[in-house]
Amino acid sequence: MTALTPELEIGAWRVEPDRARICRGATERSLQPLSMDILLYLSSRPGQLVLTDELIERFWPGRCTGSEAVHRRIADLRRQLEDRARHPEYIETIPKRGYRLIAAVRGIGEPAWSLLAEPPVVTSPTSPTLNIELKVTGDGRQLLERLLALLDSGSSLKRQ
Repeated sequence: MTALTPELEIGAWRVEPDRARICRGATERSLQPLSMDILLYLSSRPGQLVLTDELIERFWPGRCTGSEAVHRRIADLRRQLEDRARHPEYIETIPKRGYRLIAAVRGIGEPAWSLLAEPPVVTSPTSPTLNIELKVTGDGRQLLERLLALLDSGSSLKRQ
């Protein structure tokens, strides 16, 4: 059976969207479908501010819903993730604006890093420059060291 939505890891939690659950070690927690959808949406934009109004428009379209509905879902996600609003490890509140997923996000089987910057930017069609900010953990450090060695070895790519 093929998964409809790929599994991923957010911090220490394994997210299984098709089973509507998160797992960490022997701990398994079921999420309500809307909470899972919001978690997946935040995980698609790690490190980026997601406005409360954007969440309302996306998950409560055409409904007369205020920010309280979003706050309740975020509070539920924090409870499930064992996160705290005052000292967050997963979801940070940006007062009067929205939320930011601050935990590392990776697809299962991908390198252990999260891209925290905007997507790579090509500044010139003749000599592309990539601006990438990485948070490297675990095995991802070895991959990054190999990449940096390649850049330093005189390849046509230049390290800045």
